[in-house]
Amino acid sequence: MSPFMVGVLVFAAVVISGITIGRAGKAGMESGKRPPVNRIKDMSWHEVERLLDRVAKEPAPESVMGAMCYAAMAVPDVSEYVCPVCGEKTLYASDETFLVLREIPEARAQFALLQQVSELEMRLDETAFCSYCRSEGAAPRLVLEISYSDGPKVSSEITAQDLRYLVGLFGNGLTYSTWNDGLEPLKPHLERIMEILGFTHVRQ
Repeated sequence: MSPFMVGVLVFAAVVISGITIGRAGKAGMESGKRPPVNRIKDMSWHEVERLLDRVAKEPAPESVMGAMCYAAMAVPDVSEYVCPVCGEKTLYASDETFLVLREIPEARAQFALLQQVSELEMRLDETAFCSYCRSEGAAPRLVLEISYSDGPKVSSEITAQDLRYLVGLFGNGLTYSTWNDGLEPLKPHLERIMEILGFTHVRQ
């Protein structure tokens, strides 16, 4: 076979191969999986009630002591709060500096963990700390808003400790992690947990 014919055959093979790959790629785009879409969080009132029932009915686990070597840190007299909604800054002094420098960062961290372990639709509202966003006369506070797929929308004033309870409830069901990495039973705090979640009673 002449070199010219060999070149023609090679060229034809390349063209046919390109057409085949192009068709396969197009078919893959049409029939393949699309990029994943973030699933909307959706948890029912009755699903949460079952978690509360478990805490109420099962024996409280033993406490596990955490580390005891943490040193106390001084809190400055003045602190600056930066609103995550509008970006404006609000200055706080006296006792409120503890809320801004310690309580809010801890609450944000616990809320992030709560979103990982729970399918509830929730929002942590800090607007009462912002002098631009808050309602007139509103005192600085953290609010947790919860929307159930088959129940009411619940709004509760909360602390970082309250969020620790909820992380424990949705994470393992019977205990929560303390600030120094210990474990404590949720059962003694069941009434408070129910209040936050909008429940007045669970089956005993």
